[in-house]
Amino acid sequence: MNKTVPTIAKQIVDVVSVFHQQSTGHASKAVTVILSEDTLVITLHEALTLAEKALARTAYGATQVQEFCFPPRSKRRGVAKAREGWRGFAAKCKSTMNNSPSVNH
Repeated sequence: MNKTVPTIAKQIVDVVSVFHQQSTGHASKAVTVILSEDTLVITLHEALTLAEKALARTAYGATQVQEFCFPPRSKRRGVAKAREGWRGFAAKCKSTMNNSPSVNH
């Protein structure tokens, strides 16, 4: 296990929280990060608004929410800029993890 994992996980939580707030206009209740050597899982808790939850109760509405939250590539112009920021952050995290001493339990 790597000593820097809690620090990196906290940084990921902070970045994801800000990104979600800026991109949707509302904050999620919590962000959970699970980080292992080759896996990253990010969960946004209660990330949908009440209106999005209500809309998602129907098949048509669920499709609308999904397209809004995960737009097709043709609608992702703004996402490209965010991805560049993520790539820089990911590279920094990877570099930190590779250069840090490991701690075995």
